[in-house]
Amino acid sequence: MSFSFTVEPAQFSKSQLNGIRLALGIAGLAAVAIGIAIFVWANATLLVVAWLFGLYFVIAGLARVARSFTVPAESVGWRVLSIILGLLVLAAGVYLMINPSFGVEILAYVIGIAWIVEGVATLADSSSRASRGAAIFYAIISILGGVLIFFVPTAAIVILLKIAAIVLIIAGLVQIFQALTLGRRARAAQTA
Repeated sequence: MSFSFTVEPAQFSKSQLNGIRLALGIAGLAAVAIGIAIFVWANATLLVVAWLFGLYFVIAGLARVARSFTVPAESVGWRVLSIILGLLVLAAGVYLMINPSFGVEILAYVIGIAWIVEGVATLADSSSRASRGAAIFYAIISILGGVLIFFVPTAAIVILLKIAAIVLIIAGLVQIFQALTLGRRARAAQTA
């Protein structure tokens, strides 16, 4: 099974194409506007970002704990370690969601700790996996990212936000371009 992320104009009616173009254009404009806002007001958006990281860590922690109970043929030691590490990631997430304004440096340290914990947990359960190379690579990146944050916490968190903002702006511009060119491709397909 393969998935295509392109739109072939000949497969859609004119009204469907207009709907697709409108959706792409609106999503693109929203991404550009939000990306610019985050880039310009990075410090002001830290509360929202803190809460969203908290939400991610809650989900990641719950997923790790759930996986500990559902993966067959794992040792008791692995399960216990995975549960403990999942609960630590979960606790970090809950703390961020409850207290999103406790400070940029503390936020950075919590994110750094969570990345290190996630990396260690991934290393711990990657030994018997067929895709262990990718898991080990992910674990190393996660641990290195967490350690880096400890050296430059405030700068790291602002840089992460600005990178995310730039990616959002670029993605939005691509969507706007798609919305504009889809109409041209549709007209070319109709005249052909």
